[in-house]
Amino acid sequence: MLKFDDLRIRTKALMPIAVAVAGLLALAIPGGLQLAEIASETAHIIEERDRGLIDLLNVSRYVNRATMISFRSVLYEAGNSLKANGEAKLSDSFQAAGVHFGEAAGLLHEYSDDLDGYIGRFEGIRDDLKKAFDIGRAAPGVSVGRALTPRDLDTLAEAARAMQSADLKAGSLNDDLSLMVNMISAENLKLAAELRARAATAFTLLAGAGAFATALALGLSLWIVSR
Repeated sequence: MLKFDDLRIRTKALMPIAVAVAGLLALAIPGGLQLAEIASETAHIIEERDRGLIDLLNVSRYVNRATMISFRSVLYEAGNSLKANGEAKLSDSFQAAGVHFGEAAGLLHEYSDDLDGYIGRFEGIRDDLKKAFDIGRAAPGVSVGRALTPRDLDTLAEAARAMQSADLKAGSLNDDLSLMVNMISAENLKLAAELRARAATAFTLLAGAGAFATALALGLSLWIVSR
């Protein structure tokens, strides 16, 4: 029967290395898998959740822009530079807000139901703003002052009522979007803190694996030499 002392010197020399590698792998693989999982979850925060927040902020920006464009149609007279290309600008704002809403819904899957509701509310705002804009174009702006006729005043009053409805709805939508952004931002901060803690644990495990493997190899080497 082959005894340990009968082994070749090269075999004995390789044994501590083999044991060290085996011990290192046994502890390093779980740590490496944990780091890979952390990297994946970090990418999810950066590539999806944070991008979704940017989309929500852009929705709010374009809703405010569309509101201001419609307001200008009521306030300023024809030919004012602030009123130029208003219809195209309004259409672009509606389209951009819709695109960002869609992208946010695709990235923030867990909030898809809430976002679907927000999109429905945005469509109501869009209709009111379009109505106010079209009515405002049909009359001189408020800025012409005494030149306004009673018919003009009635037309502007109708536009103002549509603007009031849109303004109330837009303010409510922007408030809810702001709450969602703040809530998701807080969640991201919490997730980031948890990932940092898990990463520290994984690095500690890897460092411990290296120290354990080294100590194991050294101990085995001393034992072999002492025989």
